[in-house]
Amino acid sequence: MVVAVLFLIMLVGSTTNCTVATSFEVVPQTGGTSSLQTRPHLESQVFSFTPRVTYYENFLTAEEINYFKSAATTLRGWDPDQDLASVYFPSKAIKEDPMVNRVEWCIASVTGIPPHLEQEPLCIHKIRANPESTLRVEEIHHDKANKPYTTVTVLMYLEDVERGGETVFPCNINSTTRKLCSDSFQGGARWHNGRRTVVEGVTHWEGKRNRHKSIVEAEMIQLRQIASDFCQSNASDSGTYGLATIDSSKTSAPVSKALKVKPKAGSAIVFWHDHVGMNGPGVGDALAWHTGCKVYEGTKWTMQKFSETPVISRRRQSLQRREGRNGP
Repeated sequence: MVVAVLFLIMLVGSTTNCTVATSFEVVPQTGGTSSLQTRPHLESQVFSFTPRVTYYENFLTAEEINYFKSAATTLRGWDPDQDLASVYFPSKAIKEDPMVNRVEWCIASVTGIPPHLEQEPLCIHKIRANPESTLRVEEIHHDKANKPYTTVTVLMYLEDVERGGETVFPCNINSTTRKLCSDSFQGGARWHNGRRTVVEGVTHWEGKRNRHKSIVEAEMIQLRQIASDFCQSNASDSGTYGLATIDSSKTSAPVSKALKVKPKAGSAIVFWHDHVGMNGPGVGDALAWHTGCKVYEGTKWTMQKFSETPVISRRRQSLQRREGRNGP
């Protein structure tokens, strides 16, 4: 039996509560009810249409922030002495941990993808300021790097950052950067850190022999440098949160803006890696490249959800593609 899951669509400047219906796999745990308890209204603002990026104010409550920062220290792989610590909740947490379950359903209410066990669990990152590092960005990537059915990411900020640590989407700086992003994606690249490039799940190392490099190595080197410069453009700015741009165009539409989002505790950005109706290997929004700027002062705490298309939907999409090729 097909169980329908209803989701509230977020509109520009709208507010909503995270209320959901029961899923066929993972049910909400809210004291026996079938929906989440009401939380403070979420204020949303569309930052960009391509890539699709929406900013949410008050996505997490103070209680949730404190819980997840504390829980991170108990998870496997946590090392308090590392400048960068990344840990994942176990897959069973969505069924056994009421707080994880609650936030997973809130995420589902803004993505339209119900919680399921065919995707990665929530992960938490802690990045401390490293004044000795000369790198403004470590790498630049597209979230379809390793899992082609990852279609949307929800990035939640667990702490304010004193200076630096912004999330940047540099592709819409100008026509040159848009072409670099498009050429890099169409060339198969999904991740680059200056030493190696991941191309559709295959790592290509820089080297003297061309067969060790990807065909878009030069484009990726340029794109990473542009992202680094974009981070530096406001490195001394510790002011307001939200959107910044170095796009010189006068258009008021968010579709043409490069983005720089400053971390604010409790806020979140939701960004899609696919165009509407597209998902799977070899497809995606070529302008969804992004990275995080260096943390100059303070500590950056984030929690991420990489939402993937459920297997049943992948099968339907595959069938539709085959029928489309073969005709009626």
